Amino acid sequence: MKKTVFLLCLFIFTMSFTRVEAVGNNQTYSFDNFDIILEDYYQDGKRGFSLEKTGTNPFYTTIHDSNESYLINGVIETDTTFILFGSNHISGEDTYYDSVFFIVDKLGNLVTQVTTDFGDLEEAIGAYVIDEVLIIHAEQTIDDGIEFVFVNNYFSSYDLSYNHIDTIEIGTEIKKITCSDNLISFSYDYHEPYDGAIKDDLTILLPTDVIDISNQQIFINEVNIEFLNNALLNNQVVQNGVFLDYPGNYRLLHNNAEYNFILRPLVLGIEDNNVYNESVTPTISS
Repeated sequence: MKKTVFLLCLFIFTMSFTRVEAVGNNQTYSFDNFDIILEDYYQDGKRGFSLEKTGTNPFYTTIHDSNESYLINGVIETDTTFILFGSNHISGEDTYYDSVFFIVDKLGNLVTQVTTDFGDLEEAIGAYVIDEVLIIHAEQTIDDGIEFVFVNNYFSSYDLSYNHIDTIEIGTEIKKITCSDNLISFSYDYHEPYDGAIKDDLTILLPTDVIDISNQQIFINEVNIEFLNNALLNNQVVQNGVFLDYPGNYRLLHNNAEYNFILRPLVLGIEDNNVYNESVTPTISS
């Protein structure tokens, strides 16, 4: 099976796909100029998977353990690594499988493996990098004897040395999730508008949140405005936040509230109300 992978963001539209049967890791993930090929690996009592990168700077490596078995759900790429995420069954553990992710560098070396047990059946079903923070999305289910039933979502953040920072829980099943440079937006059904968005500090932006801008507030050089779903900026539709770095007067309409603000350029090389006896060359942004 061949899958297309988007840099840093994996778009998942049907989230409840917990798997425990031995479907294997025989998948190909297609990036712009290369593929990542995963295959099941068994040798000398060790089991795991092989990882092959095609194209420029190819590599082949294996990740295996005699006491663990892995099922990979996806792969994303960062500037320096590949991040693989899925589930991990450890022999003798009290829960059948746990969330796991692997960090592999661009030479194919395993940097680290992080397995997390939240107390029942969990698998990592998403990985995102926003504002230099890695966020792993794990879904927890229980086996009621007939089917696997959703219990909880866990979003865990890590710095780029892969030290755990924090974890939050969302108790409603997520059906759709997307990410941008600074937000992971999610919906409890398969359609927009979004029900919430997760920031890099794991706080949640809600559609009803009031934007923190006072009337005629002045910003210098640039401003990043966070909001969820649609808004009107100077009569143009914008979605899920906006970053501005062009000077001017702005009018933003969101949730029937109006925000008027000013963005001024950054001026360097001169100071306000100073008198200069020699020529100076100011630098003006934008």
